[in-house]
Amino acid sequence: RPRFGLSAHWIEPETGPAHAASLFRPGGALLLAWHQDRSEDTPFYRAADPIFERYAPGLEHARPTPTFAPERFRGVLENSPDFENVSAATFSWSHRFSKDRFLDLVQTFSNVHAVHAEVRSAFLTEIAAVIGAHGGSVVRGYE
Repeated sequence: RPRFGLSAHWIEPETGPAHAASLFRPGGALLLAWHQDRSEDTPFYRAADPIFERYAPGLEHARPTPTFAPERFRGVLENSPDFENVSAATFSWSHRFSKDRFLDLVQTFSNVHAVHAEVRSAFLTEIAAVIGAHGGSVVRGYE
């Protein structure tokens, strides 16, 4: 019976796969899937980055973190005696967010969610203004 999880970004690549292998039956399979925002060079993100940094310092909302890098997982899996036939695939796609949907999305980011409600409201007002100045929507490119 397949088991699914959406938390690979919380797992250390150097120790997580070995632990996962210890939980599988012989012949089991491991699939790691995630998306990475590749929109950091767009005009919207260049305009929004200073706002993110001012209100939610350290939040890198459009860049993968080191423990979230698929290359680290792939290298560990390829060198592990517990896994065979390691392969990877990358698919590029994009999604257009309306202003309201994008504002909903950013409120799920840990550093945005953690700030005081008044600060978050000011942040969202500034981000909404940037969205408006960039056509009223945000296109995020992923892979």
